[in-house]
Amino acid sequence: MNITIIGGGITGLASAYIAAKQGAKVTVLEGADKPGGLLNTFKIGETDLEFFYHHFFTHDAEINWLIKELGIEQELMFVKTSMGVYRNNKIYDFNSPLDLFKFSPIKFFDKFKFGLSSMYLGKIADWEKFENVSALDWFYKYAGKTSTDSLWKPMLDIKFGPYAKDVPLAWMVGRMKQRLSSRKSGDERLGYLRGSLKTLLTALLGKLDELGVEIKTNCKIESINVDNNKVISVSTNNTTFDKGPFLFTIPTLFLAPLVKNIAPELHKELENIEYFGAVCTVLEMNKPLSEIYWLNVADEGFPFGGVIEHTN
Repeated sequence: MNITIIGGGITGLASAYIAAKQGAKVTVLEGADKPGGLLNTFKIGETDLEFFYHHFFTHDAEINWLIKELGIEQELMFVKTSMGVYRNNKIYDFNSPLDLFKFSPIKFFDKFKFGLSSMYLGKIADWEKFENVSALDWFYKYAGKTSTDSLWKPMLDIKFGPYAKDVPLAWMVGRMKQRLSSRKSGDERLGYLRGSLKTLLTALLGKLDELGVEIKTNCKIESINVDNNKVISVSTNNTTFDKGPFLFTIPTLFLAPLVKNIAPELHKELENIEYFGAVCTVLEMNKPLSEIYWLNVADEGFPFGGVIEHTN
């Protein structure tokens, strides 16, 4: 079988690996001048640093599987991390029940509500029951007013801006399960690859080369060609590829205009998806900002909601 994959980020490259391993002849088309997408890095001195902060959770089955498949599991390390909250111009540790009780912005009885509601979301709740429930409304009802005003509302506001009130509790259930499932004896442990994500990208590209996967860069898709409701080829800025089936792994934001004339209903659905971007600013500093790895900023007026200090 021949397969053409559009998009050479982690989704496209991992898909290419799985298909090629099963005997398919795979071609990957990437619009940028190199594959990897958000796996790519840049140099700070002699160090490779990710474009964005990256870590893995202990229960991330897919990435742990891929790392083992690539034979680089010896480069994966799970380390204890620290969390804090910046509130009322003060930094608070936020790693344990004791830290919660020392967190003065939350009133005494609301601290119990915060702890119980967090455990419920992370350990018991079924996300499917909360698709149409506002996370913010639920927190005010069950986590306490001071808990919500001091923690949940500022975090939702900075992350989702004008959409904060529309975020369903289902999303928060997923996030809480993710964080609590990566804790061991109360400590959160996050996974990193020695040498940055470049270690993963280099190993993956090496395996794809061994499997005969052809990766073509600077191939931006200009049109999708259809016959009898079937994609027969895709045209790029310089050639046409007709070895299908075709797998599109590019963001729907870029896929939508390509299907406008060939699948109007799909185009309409994709166009209705609202995107809200996130900017990740990387700062190189000559001294620590704090001793905390992940600092949540819960004061109003800041244009960012977190400081992730990688040296920590």
